[in-house]
Parts: sequence; C-alpha cells; structure tokens
Amino acid sequence: MKIFKLVPALGVFAFCVSFGSLRAQDNPAQAAAREALMKQMDQVQAPEPPPAAPAAAPAIPETKPAAPAASAPVAAPVMIITNPAPPATVTPSGPVPIIAPALPISMTKEQRLQALLAKYKADQINPEEYHKQRAAILAEP
Repeated sequence: MKIFKLVPALGVFAFCVSFGSLRAQDNPAQAAAREALMKQMDQVQAPEPPPAAPAAAPAIPETKPAAPAASAPVAAPVMIITNPAPPATVTPSGPVPIIAPALPISMTKEQRLQALLAKYKADQINPEEYHKQRAAILAEP
C-alpha cells in the first residue's frame, strides 16, 4: 500500500496552524486597557507649554488699630512677597557622551601598549608575539 507524500505534509501543516488559534480571548478589563493604550498611542502629544509665572500674592488688607480719635492714623507699609521663578534647566539635545575611566596602568605602559597594538594591526608582528609582549608589559611593576 502506497502512502502519498502529500498526506503527512498536510497533517503537519494542519497541526501547526491549529496552534495559532489557541490564544484565549481577552477579558473585558484587558480589552478596555488595550483600547485605552491604543488611543493614547494614537494621540499626538503636543509639547507642554512652559509654566506660567506665578501670580502675585494677593495684597493683605490693611487693618487699622483702634486708636484715639485725636491722633492721626498711620498706615503700615504693605509688602507683597512673591516667589521668584525657578531657573530654567537646560537639557542637552542629544545623548551625553560617556567618558571612560582612566586606565589603572601608567602612561608609559599605555603608550607602549598602543605602539604594540599599532604594530599588530600593521601585521608587523604575529598574534603570538603580540600576546607575549603584551603580557610582559602588563606584568611589569
């Protein structure tokens, strides 16, 4: 009895396709959250306007102390205190470059290692010689 080669292939295809429909439906809370997220992502967020200067503090009404009628009332000076606006912070427009820490080796070692690396990159020495000389430089006090 002959079995067509197409039958097993169709079986494998049907088996794989069945896994695509096994996903559970969302509950109402998940559906609402997904819809809210999609609406939020679709909205174009306009840049926020700069904060307005703080309004001046309301003037304190003058209170006149009860004084004898013979003396002239003296008005106390009214001082309005306002908070100055905080200084504007300037943020860099691009990414801030990361500065590498200093190497724990002396400058002469670093210069010698750079020269050795230049020789290696120029194919003046082979990898084995490079690693031996590098190890010798790093082993020095």
